[in-house]
Amino acid sequence: MMCKKGFTLIELLIVLAVISTLLGAFIPAASNAVERAKGIQVAFNLTSIMRGIDYHLLLHGELPDSLHDITRNLDPDQYGVIAAREASELTIVVFTRQLAQESVLKEVLPEAIASLDLPEDLLFIEDGLKELEDATFFYTAYHSL
Repeated sequence: MMCKKGFTLIELLIVLAVISTLLGAFIPAASNAVERAKGIQVAFNLTSIMRGIDYHLLLHGELPDSLHDITRNLDPDQYGVIAAREASELTIVVFTRQLAQESVLKEVLPEAIASLDLPEDLLFIEDGLKELEDATFFYTAYHSL
């Protein structure tokens, strides 16, 4: 009786076919999970900045001088804050140029929008983005003065 060593070519091809099928099903799901996580992170960062501004306004009665006054670990090259005063209302807009799935962002942060009409005289908070052309999402809040 002959003792068989190793696998036959057919057995190896079948194993490779099964592995490639499993990978073909897993990779799109993993990619979708990564994109979803990115959208959730962007939404969290937008709300975190807005909350920091809200608290700063509550404690000091004025806008913060820079993003570093209200955030610690956010990349100032990815986020920006603008404010506009009209009559007795202060409009604050936090914006980002990070890319994320709009559907995920809307699910987590329904107030986020992809475009915005802004008044003429805008005040940019230091240490953040200063160009609105690259902005992908906006999160707006209104405060009475």
